[in-house]
Amino acid sequence: MTTRIYLLFLSQEPDPVREPATAELWVLYFLSQHYDHLGDFARALTLVEEAIEHTPTLIELFLLKGKIFKVRIYLKSFLWFSRVQRTGIQFRN
Repeated sequence: MTTRIYLLFLSQEPDPVREPATAELWVLYFLSQHYDHLGDFARALTLVEEAIEHTPTLIELFLLKGKIFKVRIYLKSFLWFSRVQRTGIQFRN
């Protein structure tokens, strides 16, 4: 009896799992942070830029990009943080 129930369970098609639309965005965000922490700045920058293409209105992505640049290039960091400030003012008003 138990074997029959188990085989019946295995023969059923699994329900397709629908991930939320933001799942990819947050995976890119956290992977970018991870590679930044490991010191792989090129990969971190590529991932955060892909996330920005996905959702260009999320201010946290620009902050993360500024943080990545801060470690490498102070001038670009300043430019990105000022862009975040301008963008934040536009979206929050």
